[in-house]
Amino acid sequence: MKLPVNVVVGMPFVDNLLSPDAYHPSDILKSYKGLTIEVGNTDSEGLLILADTMSYIQLNYKPHTIIEISTLTATITSAIV
Repeated sequence: MKLPVNVVVGMPFVDNLLSPDAYHPSDILKSYKGLTIEVGNTDSEGLLILADTMSYIQLNYKPHTIIEISTLTATITSAIV
């Protein structure tokens, strides 16, 4: 079709694993954008990696438009990113 459009796709993936090094409630993380985030619920890793991916794309590609499509579940109603 040779449309004058550049497309960048970010596909973050995260896995829920049990480990002594896993995130715990009250842990403080630093996002890619430089903001600090307090983990309130350990089901939020999908939201955290999504926020980091979107920040990476914004800062490195300076897109005109971002379309976000995800299948996040669980604590989506209680998490704010």
